[in-house]
Amino acid sequence: MDFVLSRQRVGLISRTISYIFLLQTAATGLAQSQPVLPQVVVTAGRYEQALAQAPIGATVLSGNDIVDSGVADANEAVHKLGGLMGRRDLNGGHDDLIDIRGYGDSSLTNLVVLVNGVRISENELAAARLAAISPAMIERIEIVRGGASVLWGEGATSGVINVITREASAPGVHGSVRLGAESYGGQDVQGEVSANTSDMKLFAQVRDYQNTGFRKNGAYMDTAANAGVTVGDARDLMARFTAFSDVSHMRWPGALTLDQFAQDGTQSTTLQDSGVLETERYGLLLEKKTEDLTLSLDLANRQRNTHSEQFWGGYAYSNLDTHSSSNQVSPRILMTVDSSSMLLNALFGMDFYQWEYNYNDVLYPLANRATQSSSAAYIKLDGSTPDGWRMTAGLRKEGFSQQIDDLTDNLHSSTAPQMVATDLGISRTLATHWTAYTRIATSYRIANVDELRTWSPPGVQLLLPQETRDFEGGLRYEQGRDSVALRAFMQSTTHEIALYTDSNNNISNINLDPISRQGLELEAQTASTAKWLFSGSAQMMHAVFTSGPNNGNQVPLTANAHLNARARYVPDAATSLDAAIRWVSQMPFGNDWANQCNAIPSAQFLDLAYQYRLKVGATTSWTFRASVDNVTDRRTYSNGYTNSSCTAYNVYPDLGQVVKLSGVYSF
Repeated sequence: MDFVLSRQRVGLISRTISYIFLLQTAATGLAQSQPVLPQVVVTAGRYEQALAQAPIGATVLSGNDIVDSGVADANEAVHKLGGLMGRRDLNGGHDDLIDIRGYGDSSLTNLVVLVNGVRISENELAAARLAAISPAMIERIEIVRGGASVLWGEGATSGVINVITREASAPGVHGSVRLGAESYGGQDVQGEVSANTSDMKLFAQVRDYQNTGFRKNGAYMDTAANAGVTVGDARDLMARFTAFSDVSHMRWPGALTLDQFAQDGTQSTTLQDSGVLETERYGLLLEKKTEDLTLSLDLANRQRNTHSEQFWGGYAYSNLDTHSSSNQVSPRILMTVDSSSMLLNALFGMDFYQWEYNYNDVLYPLANRATQSSSAAYIKLDGSTPDGWRMTAGLRKEGFSQQIDDLTDNLHSSTAPQMVATDLGISRTLATHWTAYTRIATSYRIANVDELRTWSPPGVQLLLPQETRDFEGGLRYEQGRDSVALRAFMQSTTHEIALYTDSNNNISNINLDPISRQGLELEAQTASTAKWLFSGSAQMMHAVFTSGPNNGNQVPLTANAHLNARARYVPDAATSLDAAIRWVSQMPFGNDWANQCNAIPSAQFLDLAYQYRLKVGATTSWTFRASVDNVTDRRTYSNGYTNSSCTAYNVYPDLGQVVKLSGVYSF
């Protein structure tokens, strides 16, 4: 595949640039006012709450901190700043696989990813693409750890990541243009503009990125655009429309043996494999508020097309096209009762999803069609008292209908699971700035279309729904820029759904034996002086089987510990220096259910960055940034698989040293 601008990419860029100029022209001609900036709020609870009332155990990353950190996208932000475990993906290393609490190879199907509260997680074995969301798009990222199925449904087993995109805040017209270059032929061009008037907020952003790749046949190009408009006021009727489009061209370098990795970790074993991914998302939020009642309606549509070509021995063995379409309708009502003895928020909502999937491999030939629909009703109560008590309780019931048609062999199957999730939490203010909490929850996941249609040997029963029980307790301290959060958690999962390779190298999707996950998590930040800011996170965890032939063994591709530590030095208003250390412990290879093979070695990385901001006017400035990721050029791998006899290992190398330079003009 030649890496040139396709018609889709050219059209996407030109349309978005046109939108930016149109929005700027329209906003300049509108009467302006000086509205008061809104207080910081979070929406991980499916309605706006003050930051102090965020869901129990949640972490919030601000858009300004994300931009200042120099991370490339939302994916990097959640594991470098949010402290979440990230493993190298299988597609050349542009979307790290995020693993919140030790789900290994099944991490992507046990995590729900949202944009503006709308689900973008897929109903197939494909990760929601966070790498397509650039920092300029992000207002904040909300991370909820642990089971969250009451509010977010199927698959919210390890947690939820909710990305809130930016909209105009300061009055007037503002924007920026960013030009960046990095190692391995990396080029990054971004532009964004926003406008805030008395009755309208507008935002548009476009990004074009390309890189020849750390490894041979590792090239990658992505063009993404995001636009939104908010009109009206929620006290009357507020409407917010958002649109997102993304086109990615990827080359796939494949896995290396350990000998190949030791010889040259940049080489490729698949010099022709490639893929194209096209995604479009549209969302509409309608909201009406009264003194004690909020009515909200989310409408969303998502279209996703993929094309891939893979070769074996110089001959194509897969020429695959897929198309999926998803629709979401989510009405909800928030009732607020404020009395002298309690502030109570009662949220009642429903979620309706309709999803359709078509799979066609022209070389086998193989064709499948699948549909999934679901309807859910939920209630979440959140009450707090003047003396520092806070109690939450929730219940969700969801019904599914899945239909899979094998058009090649004229086979048909259907399932209709009915699931229930619960949530109960209590927190107590112990002293000034200190809060203790505990919560228990149940969550669930059902088998997706890829798990139901492939690798199911004769005699294997239909996959059962996965069910998880959570218990978590924690202690939080917050005062100004100083904060500490300590959490202890336990998860017990039955019928966990995973791809399993047995001792005879038979591959199938099965329900695993019961698994227990337990551990400690620590997050801390302190500003010792006005010039120094220290922050970090750590997790110690053990994910093991509690019965069956693998009783006591560690779940493959799960690390017992990982650490992130950052230091920022700000000698003056224009300059900042950043240093970050990341470390992850060793972990069993994928497929090593018996824990008898070599382990993936531990790894550590050092990142450094320098930033200088030059004001050239009252509202204009230049920001220059230079950074080096993996300063010591450590050659490591965080993802790999073995066989039952431990005689073959395939690994996916991490990136080597990456130097980045960028300049941003803001107006």
